[in-house]
Amino acid sequence: MRSLLSRILVVGCLALLTTGACAGVAGAQGANPFTPLPPAPVDTSTLQTSTSTSTTTTDDGLERWQEVLIFLAGIALLTGIGVAIVGDAKRKAPVSEAELEGAHKPSPAGARKAQSKAKNRKKAKAQRQARKHNR
Repeated sequence: MRSLLSRILVVGCLALLTTGACAGVAGAQGANPFTPLPPAPVDTSTLQTSTSTSTTTTDDGLERWQEVLIFLAGIALLTGIGVAIVGDAKRKAPVSEAELEGAHKPSPAGARKAQSKAKNRKKAKAQRQARKHNR
């Protein structure tokens, strides 16, 4: 326990010293951080000229076939990711054949609810007709 506390104390002191050193360097740079930089020193060393001839080739970047190959690899990668996601979804939540075909069988409670709705609609229609007739 004591060694852990001493390690924490040492790390804390190092962090404090590092922060203080960074602040000292930042303060020594000047009062206004938006002043322009001083000009770079001029290199007065003599330049040696080489007399050897060299052929320079310009690198125009990728060839057309390389660009097409990269594009096709990207499409293949995205397709593979999509196939993996769909396959995983089908495995995790399988769908029965009846659900795929759209054949939906209502539950007994749903059938009763549908019957009562139809009955209520029929009753409401009859009431509207009666009101229209009595005007």
